[in-house]
Parts: sequence; C-alpha cells; structure tokens
Amino acid sequence: MTPRAKTITATSRMNSPRNTLAIGLLTLFTAIALSVFAFAAKAAPVDKPEKRIDAESVVSDSHTALKQLLAGSQHGETIKELVSKSRGVMIFPELLKGGFFFGGEGGTGVLLARAEDGSWSDPAFFSTGSLSFGLQAGVQKSRGIVILMNDRALVQALDTEFELGADTSVAIGSEGADREYSTTNYVKDAYYYAETDGGLYAGVSLEGGGFVVRDGLNHGYYSDDNASPKTIVLDRRYRNSHSQPLVSELRAIK
Repeated sequence: MTPRAKTITATSRMNSPRNTLAIGLLTLFTAIALSVFAFAAKAAPVDKPEKRIDAESVVSDSHTALKQLLAGSQHGETIKELVSKSRGVMIFPELLKGGFFFGGEGGTGVLLARAEDGSWSDPAFFSTGSLSFGLQAGVQKSRGIVILMNDRALVQALDTEFELGADTSVAIGSEGADREYSTTNYVKDAYYYAETDGGLYAGVSLEGGGFVVRDGLNHGYYSDDNASPKTIVLDRRYRNSHSQPLVSELRAIK
C-alpha cells in the first residue's frame, strides 16, 4: 500500500480571490522573514568557539529528538522504515510555533545524507521558518523530521531557496495508527513527521516552510570557513567525532 498521508497541494477552495490574496501575502511575508534571517546569519561575525558550542548542542538535541521520534507509539515504526530506505534526513529538535492572527514557526536542525552502502554523512546545519495566516493562538513546541527519499529531494534540500512542498512532493504524517508502507514504492519525495513533548502529533508544522543554511554553525562545528552543506553531506570532506552518537543511531536503523 502507498502511505495514506496528506499531501501538500493546493485545492480548489484556495482559488478564490480572497484566498489568493492571503496566499500571496503569506508567501511574501515568508520570503521577507527568511531573507532577513539569512542576512542576519551571514552578516553577523562568527565566533568559532561559541558557534562550535552552539552547534554541538544542536547535534546532541537532534540525537535526542531522533530517539524520541523512533520510539513514538504513533509513527516510530513508520519513521524507521522510511529512514532505512531514505537518501537523507533533516532533524529539527525544537520547533517553536506561536501567534494570534499572523503566526510563525521555526527552529534550527541538521541535515545528514545516506549513501548506497548505508553509511551516513556528518551533519550540516540549517534553520527553517514559516509564517501562517488565519485564526490561531497559543504557543506549541515540537520536534520534527523530514525524510528525504531520493536524490531530487536531497539536492533540493541543499538549495538555499528550497521550500517544503513547493519544490518536492511531500506527505505529512497523520494522527492515528501507523500506515503500512510498500518496501519498493515510495511515491513522495519526502515525508514529514512531528510530535510535541507530550508525544502528540503536531500537525502540518512546516507546510510552505523555507530553509536557511547556518554558515556560522557549519564553520564553527568543523573549524573551517569552507565547510558547506555540499562539502559536508555530499563530498564528505568533514568529520567531527562529536556527531558519532547521532550518526551511529541512524546507521543502526535497518
């Protein structure tokens, strides 16, 4: 069976002038937010020792989040099955979402790539951010994983203009029992799951979200200003022993 999960697509209800305007504004605000974040991240001076400590914290938290997601009663087995056949994963240990009418969500995480022999790269660092529009209230904290199923998804994830759902076909995990997946027919480029600290499904958290490379964290973690997502996860020029618990956790998934 193919996964019974919701796919990020536009529906006919989104074609009204009012919704078209809302979508246009949301897209514009998301682009502005990501552009400002990217500029600030690149313009700020890099303190390598400080950034290394920050990066190590993200990696450790990502390892913890991965173990929690794999142990989840709703989707743990499904996530294991998908990761074992994946081309890469993006793990976000803490996604904060809040707002009242205009809402936002974001967090920092890691991207690791899987080779044909089952080995995994060391992590590259990204942040994600998205804006939402409509009636909403409160603050939610969750952890999430984006499972990249093919080269197309992995290469696009390395693109600084990558937007989840716009650039790849994405399925979102839904509440309830785990879905049965075919071992040979993965019909989406990527799958996304998230849960709250209480283990509850966190909803479509990253729909329309964009990704920004965290150059400072990449440079600090590997003590090299030339470290980039491509050279880290594709060329595999960099290793950091600190990431081995996370890498080993992924390698053990069969």
